[in-house]
Amino acid sequence: MNNPQLYERVGKILDDGTETILKKYLSSFNGSERKILDIGSGPGSFTHKSLYFNLKDNIDEMVGIDQSHNMVMHSNKYYANDKLSFRQLNIEANDIPTEFLGQFDYIFSFWALHFVKDYEKAFRNILKMMRPGGGALLFYPAHCVLYDVYKTVWSKPCWSKFIPEEHLMNVPYQNCDRPEIMLKQFLKTIGLKPKVCEVRNFPVTLSKALAEGS
Repeated sequence: MNNPQLYERVGKILDDGTETILKKYLSSFNGSERKILDIGSGPGSFTHKSLYFNLKDNIDEMVGIDQSHNMVMHSNKYYANDKLSFRQLNIEANDIPTEFLGQFDYIFSFWALHFVKDYEKAFRNILKMMRPGGGALLFYPAHCVLYDVYKTVWSKPCWSKFIPEEHLMNVPYQNCDRPEIMLKQFLKTIGLKPKVCEVRNFPVTLSKALAEGS
């Protein structure tokens, strides 16, 4: 999605639940996390109002990255400040900017990693950008009923012509019985040490007014 205004309006249905999860894990911060990265920061609103405002008194710098030029331009226009900035970067990039390597004490990502195609590349890049002893909170769908509906609709030629296959969401553990176990095993092969890996029920309600754009 490349429309920041639309993303901000529709994305609000996810904010309350995401903030609940965020606040649970923020309580484990010890104040040494001085440099923060947010992967898939989108239009920048959640990064600013939830991450930045909860951490601003204890950090030196926060960087949001997104692969969309439009999102990054919007984020820097409305949310950037002396401590918070946004950069265009695909987490699957072959070359990570030198100034990002081994720099971040803590890395966040919310509702973004299900768009990744090469999970090994993405998670290896996350590890590359993390300082030794750093941490991460990564939140993305393990299973989504809407994804099955989405794929069914997309398979019809009258709709698939509007969405290239490479732009489809990738919910990697959609049909797994124990996705948390598979994810733990995968992370260990990358070199990451998962402390908590859990699947949570996350109901989302989309109102008729929001769906119709009113």
